[in-house]
Amino acid sequence: MPSGYYFGVSAASADTPDSFEIYKFVTSSAPGVTRELPKRESPPQQPPPAANPGGQTTDQGTQQASSNVQLAVQFTELQNRLSTLSQSLDNVFREVQSLSAKSDARHQDLTKRVSFNEQLNTMDQKVQSIENTLRDYSGQFSSIRGVLKDSHSTLNEGLTQQMTHIISTKSPKIGTFVVVIIVFQLLLAGIYVMYKRRRANGPKKYL
Repeated sequence: MPSGYYFGVSAASADTPDSFEIYKFVTSSAPGVTRELPKRESPPQQPPPAANPGGQTTDQGTQQASSNVQLAVQFTELQNRLSTLSQSLDNVFREVQSLSAKSDARHQDLTKRVSFNEQLNTMDQKVQSIENTLRDYSGQFSSIRGVLKDSHSTLNEGLTQQMTHIISTKSPKIGTFVVVIIVFQLLLAGIYVMYKRRRANGPKKYL
């Protein structure tokens, strides 16, 4: 867009609004596209005012024209400043959005780290409590182990001695066993002899 030209924006609404605000106005030019610049029409030249003997009319016209030119220049500068300010505000708004997104992501990351650290602290406390409990019971475990060891040794010694005593005192002697066998054989022999005598003395049967 050539210098000296400006964009104009208009708005309309069904209701009667108080004001309209423009948040963004982006322009761009396509590369390789040439465009003829419109020719600005030069303002019609006014005929010079008629000569006045006093020269008051000429001075007033010159002052009014210069004041109009100054107002136009000031209005142009004001529009340029407003455009620059709008672009700066747009950039600031983008930066604020980017910072807000980064802050949210950092907050979520910190929240996750804090929760993870809390879990680690809880687990550490539980492990320490278990270690303390095991330390408290280690003495009792040692005493139980000693008692079991003493009981095992006592049972082994006492059982061995008891079994030896029972075998030595309660087992039958060999002589007694031999006497019993001889008596049993003599008894059988006497019964057999009595049976033979009775059979020999009894009446004989002839067929």
